[in-house]
Amino acid sequence: MDLLIGVAVSDRRLDRDDLGDARALGQEAAEGGVALAPLLDLYLSAKWRLWEGVAAGANTVPGEDVATAGAASFKVADEVVAALAQGYEAAQRLAIRREEALRREFVDDLLAGLVAEDALAERAARFGFNLAMAHAAVEGAPGRCSTPSMPTSPSR
Repeated sequence: MDLLIGVAVSDRRLDRDDLGDARALGQEAAEGGVALAPLLDLYLSAKWRLWEGVAAGANTVPGEDVATAGAASFKVADEVVAALAQGYEAAQRLAIRREEALRREFVDDLLAGLVAEDALAERAARFGFNLAMAHAAVEGAPGRCSTPSMPTSPSR
């Protein structure tokens, strides 16, 4: 909030560090399991409450100063919301890549058969597989593809 107040009073732009801090907060929220909508709602609600305080004091400040402060604070809010969302999305993409890597590693270990069954079963549960059930497997090898011939019916 100090950032918003400072920008509203001075009409300065956010610098790289300010936006980096907002991205980091977005990443933290994503890693902490906070959904994006409530995160943005919380930030915008705080900004709105801050603006209420500015508007309440508007009768002691010239109107053009209030308008300038309002425009500056809305610019900052726009930039911070974008940075929060960027950080959030970056954390989500990283989590997805990690999950994909774990899944690939699990499948490789499963197919290689080099990992203890207990460890594999434990990892399988994370992906929704129950290795205790009966499963069918198909093995393939690279080579020439051919269409299977259909059996012919005997002549009458």
